[in-house]
Amino acid sequence: MEREFDLIVFGATGYTGSYCIEYMVKCLQNEAKNYKWAVAGRSEEKLRRTKDEVSKLINHDLSSIPVIVADLNDEQSLENMCKRCKVLLNCVGPYRDYGEPVTRACIKTKTHQVDVAGEPQYTEKMQLLYHKEAENAGVYIVNACGFDSIPCDIGVCFLKDKFKPKQLNSIETYADMSSGPSGNVINHGTWDSAVGAFRNWNEVSKVRRRLFTEFYKKPFPPFKYRISSKLLPFISPEVNKWCIPFWETDKAVVNRTQLFNYINFDEKPVQLVTYMAVPNFLHIIGLALVGLIFLIFTRFECGAKLLKDYPHLFTFGNVSKEGPSRTQVLESNFRMFLVGKGWSEEKGEESNHPPDKKLMAVVKGQNPAYIATSICLIVSAFTILEESANFPIKGGVLTPGVVFRNSQIIERLNRNSVTFEIVES
Repeated sequence: MEREFDLIVFGATGYTGSYCIEYMVKCLQNEAKNYKWAVAGRSEEKLRRTKDEVSKLINHDLSSIPVIVADLNDEQSLENMCKRCKVLLNCVGPYRDYGEPVTRACIKTKTHQVDVAGEPQYTEKMQLLYHKEAENAGVYIVNACGFDSIPCDIGVCFLKDKFKPKQLNSIETYADMSSGPSGNVINHGTWDSAVGAFRNWNEVSKVRRRLFTEFYKKPFPPFKYRISSKLLPFISPEVNKWCIPFWETDKAVVNRTQLFNYINFDEKPVQLVTYMAVPNFLHIIGLALVGLIFLIFTRFECGAKLLKDYPHLFTFGNVSKEGPSRTQVLESNFRMFLVGKGWSEEKGEESNHPPDKKLMAVVKGQNPAYIATSICLIVSAFTILEESANFPIKGGVLTPGVVFRNSQIIERLNRNSVTFEIVES
């Protein structure tokens, strides 16, 4: 595939997009690559201004990086943008509102796409509607390539490889996110995506019902030793903190990966339960209060609008239309612990006894929402550029754990400060 550019960052003037510009430079240096890349968005002026701002922050001249104007309301401009590159990094969200035209343009122009979509309505709908078209075009549309859900989905693959085939039964994940002395807030874009997702949650049931009958035509096999999610707060010995059930995205993505690989490659699927660590019990009370407000207000159109218009008010200052500040981003980090339970090599595959082997892995990195997300997205694009000829499926709308299952993505992530390691056996 000969194209003018290897990579284009679309939505480069947004909060995530600007970090993608910065970390594109750093990842190219770390990987010693000389890929041709460009930035794209609807305003040439804003694109040039964003380039200048990032250039000053990292003391790196970006004046030679081309600027491409493309508008979501102009289908032809999207196609013109897509056909100029091999892989498009789509940073324009909420994806439920803005993602589909970009996916259509990528498939039509035979351009690979990665994004950081975390909305199940969008990712599952795209697989249901466009997988066959993407497969026929020979292009990869890989959703959820940010913190949602590279650490979890690829982390499950990483841990699975540490067991003999079909010997891993279940994984519990614990996401532990820490801020620095300056504190931390969430940018409103992430909040807006969540508001839209919950406001239209009925769409998920409809799409998922079709997806798991029309696309995944085979159910999960029965699990002899099932695990269940703890619904009430508890102190986890793995992270020594209070923990609560984690959000839907990671589990939904991993389940699709596991079922796809079971159907297509006869891999034993793994059960997954996800949790989030919180600093203290008072924090749980605060989250519960925000969650209650969120659930009530997203039931009504006017309530959803208020949540989007005044996020700072409804989250007690934890969501901002301006932030987080660069200092807050640089000071924050995450750890995701993955605790796998299965069977020892001596006793072999699942039999009449419960799992007797335990391994724990940890995925670590800087700020999950922007730094780690940008790195994961960029490295996913690099992996498609370098290894797509060896991927097990020749195109489609797929999860990271399907596309990158036998690739060198973990080695690339490790080189770029999103690290995977075994910490306990």
